[in-house]
Amino acid sequence: MKSITLGESENRCRHCRGKLFWKAHAEITKKELARPYYFSKWEYCPGCKAVWHHDELKVVNRNAAARRLQERQEYGEQLSFLRDIR
Repeated sequence: MKSITLGESENRCRHCRGKLFWKAHAEITKKELARPYYFSKWEYCPGCKAVWHHDELKVVNRNAAARRLQERQEYGEQLSFLRDIR
């Protein structure tokens, strides 16, 4: 996934206290569109390579491929839960 740096963030990294930078997708590809959601931009720490996502920047896909993937993930979570209660 290619990304571009948009600029410095006002926040500091929670791990190393380094400066954070805003990053975004260079372009929205079919890979992002096939997922249930992706983030329009995120914060990145070049020091420890931590990535910080914010819910308000989440883009929810409503296309058929994303819905199928979401349904498969939810089904897998249900199976996992049922296996754990045995």
